[in-house]
Amino acid sequence: MKTNLLILLFTIFLLSCMTSKNSENVSVLFKRWKIDYVELNNQKMEEFGKEEGSMEYEFKKDNTYTVYDNGTESNGKWEFNVEEKSVYFQNPYGEIEGKVTAISKDKIILIPTTKIGKHPELEIVKFHYKPK
Repeated sequence: MKTNLLILLFTIFLLSCMTSKNSENVSVLFKRWKIDYVELNNQKMEEFGKEEGSMEYEFKKDNTYTVYDNGTESNGKWEFNVEEKSVYFQNPYGEIEGKVTAISKDKIILIPTTKIGKHPELEIVKFHYKPK
């Protein structure tokens, strides 16, 4: 009985540590991001996306995001995938628009696509963002 209780407590402890680490990682996402550069086929394309106010993302704690693109705004929802350690985001119609594949306090990498996995040609484009 004591062994089962110890195993249960240890499992709960491990899961709480994993959840804490994942939520810490996601919490750095909660700010506004602007394009640093675009990568196409592993080649840096710095001239793309340099217009001020172009394709900026703001991720919020309530699992929503806003895209600012040259004076227009659109909103959607995001969800953290624990297994992949990625953030999927979708438009108001529930369609997946892409995912954030790397998250740190100074950088995120975003892959835009309408159907993850169904359009691999779009997944060769990576948008590197930095905090605004």
